[in-house]
Amino acid sequence: MGDFCRENFIDIDYETNHKQSEEKGIPNGVYYVSRATTAEGQRAEARKVLNLLEGKKYEYPIYLDIEPGSTIQKNIDAGGESLINTANNLRCALKLLEENGYYVGIYCDESRARTLKTTGIFEDYCLLLTCGKTYSKNYTTSNMEMDILQKYNYIPTISTNIRQLTDHGKSSAVSSAYCDIDIAYSSISDTIVNGGFNNY
Repeated sequence: MGDFCRENFIDIDYETNHKQSEEKGIPNGVYYVSRATTAEGQRAEARKVLNLLEGKKYEYPIYLDIEPGSTIQKNIDAGGESLINTANNLRCALKLLEENGYYVGIYCDESRARTLKTTGIFEDYCLLLTCGKTYSKNYTTSNMEMDILQKYNYIPTISTNIRQLTDHGKSSAVSSAYCDIDIAYSSISDTIVNGGFNNY
């Protein structure tokens, strides 16, 4: 969707990717890169996200993305009070999105996911696990997961609803240069659609 470090926030391919996926019947979700380090800052980001989500249907969750090298990530790594405060701040955004009818979660790497898990946040919100690497190969085939597992020996050590396989995927459904391709380990899309979340 976008990154709050950008002045205009929105990813240039966001609207097009969603429209084309919807037209071709491909289920999709979305994530936004969060940068706020206070409770009110998290709520302010969430309000901007709500404006962009209005009227759009998503079969998969709306994820808050914790980017490598960000202040949020550093606060998680610091542990202790910093970790607890960061988890509470993230909850402010997730709760606001949830109260407006969206099924939400956190998108991050394994290390931060394990650390955040100690705060209990994944008892309330789902997890999208990053692939952990930027794969240069353009994955388009059905055996991409096995290819990645064999080539990079990448096996998650934490339970996750969805895992990113690559951020360099190619799809005939969208015209952008690359798109994320993920694998779901649960029928989370059924929960969203049947539960009336994400504008359903």
